[in-house]
Parts: sequence; C-alpha cells; structure tokens
Amino acid sequence: MTNQNANKIKLPASSHKKAILVVDVVEKSINDNSKPIIKNILQLLSTLKYEAYIIAEYTDKVNSMHAMKKNKWLTQFKKLETEEETIEAIKTKIAAKKPYNIVKTTRSVFGNTNALASYLKKKDIRELHIVGLETHDCILATALDAFDFGFITLVIEEACGAKMKQLHESGLSILQKLNLTNHTIDL
Repeated sequence: MTNQNANKIKLPASSHKKAILVVDVVEKSINDNSKPIIKNILQLLSTLKYEAYIIAEYTDKVNSMHAMKKNKWLTQFKKLETEEETIEAIKTKIAAKKPYNIVKTTRSVFGNTNALASYLKKKDIRELHIVGLETHDCILATALDAFDFGFITLVIEEACGAKMKQLHESGLSILQKLNLTNHTIDL
C-alpha cells in the first residue's frame, strides 16, 4: 500500500514518526540535470508532515585536496540562471519548521559522530526520508549510515539528483538493489 499525498511521488504507507533530511542542495550543485529535484522537494515539504526537518550542507576543510579537486571539477558545469523554484524557497519553507542544521565535512550527514542519530532517536523518529544532491556520493553514504543506525531509510528517488545523469543513475541503482528507496521498500 502506498501514500500518494505528494502527487506522483510514491511513498509507502507508514505510521512511523518521520524526518526529512535535505542533503547538499546548494546553488553550486544545481544544473540542468539536477534542478528538477527542487520542485519535488518543495512538493514533499508542502504535502507531508514531518516530525523533524534536517538541512545538511557540505563544506570543505580549508586547503583540503578535496576542495581543490572539487572546485576544478565544478567549473565544467554551466551555472543556471535564476529559477522560479529555488534553493532559497526550500530553505524558507523549512525555516518555519525550526530545522536541525548540519554543516558537514564528510560525505555522510551522520559524519563521525552519533549527534544526528541521537537527535532523531530523542524525537522518536523511526523513518528517515532522504532527498538532495549527489545520489552516488553523499546521498548513498548518508542512506547507508542511516540504515546502520537502525532507521527505516527511504531515499526519495524523485527528489534526488546529481550534476551528471550517469552518476545519479549509478547511485540510484545501488540504493534500489539495497531496498533503500521509496520505490523498493514496502512497509
């Protein structure tokens, strides 16, 4: 049985307390391949009630090798002009919900601590909906950690993306095989 509240986004019916985790939805990561997820994230935020809202954004450690490589890699992508549905719209919609904000320096939102897992468990959250960018990277790492911490983990396929379509599809394929997406799990 599924819940179709979020127009066309398939979600299993569940009575568990839920949280939504928005991962790395930052302007420099949005291009033509990834921009459709903004509309879908806004749709989820408008139609579903969550008990907790988490926003996580990656920041590089100063002078790290990753920062140098990433900045060179990002220059190959054309920056989008202003969009009707923007990242700021997501932040504005979540701000009213008093989100738990995370600045991360690791791929997984859970990082090297139990802080997020402890926060979610204190709120009696059992189910975690993960949305955002770089499906093959930070979304995948976060989903695996969420599962390892014992949460029912759903990567919302329609609300995840990547700058490169092939990388998104590869990450999604792994997550589907592990039954960690909204299309592969049945609660």
